[in-house]
Amino acid sequence: MKQILTFSLALCFFSTWSQVLVINELDCDNPSSDTEEFVEIKSETPNFSTDGYVLVFFNGSESGGDSSYLAIDLSGFTTDSNGLLTIGSTNVSPYPQVIIAPNVIQNGADAIAIYQATLEDFPEETVATINNLIDVLIYGTNDSEDVTLIEIF
Repeated sequence: MKQILTFSLALCFFSTWSQVLVINELDCDNPSSDTEEFVEIKSETPNFSTDGYVLVFFNGSESGGDSSYLAIDLSGFTTDSNGLLTIGSTNVSPYPQVIIAPNVIQNGADAIAIYQATLEDFPEETVATINNLIDVLIYGTNDSEDVTLIEIF
């Protein structure tokens, strides 16, 4: 009986301890001009409110100093019935819930992060941090790795 109780408690702990939002997919480098860039965020449950979260884009190039170049307030949005929230230009199909300009997501050794924070917490050129971090995706195209970003996150 003690083993069943221990197993049940462990199962409850692991099923409730997980991330509420993750960066599910990124397309930052389209053929030719980058007019169909997008970020897809997935929630653990469908129709999840993203109030109180912000999506932050970091420039990992040497000249960028691992600092933010764009932040998007996710307040006022919810994931759809599949638990997805798409951020992209009007050229993206299916049509995104959050619209950004085409060719705004940088290619290279960069990162995108979700924070439980406000837009005011991430003015342009804010250095990357793990404080209030929910999820992060460090990515590269044909550029060299950004070891500093990897060490930060």
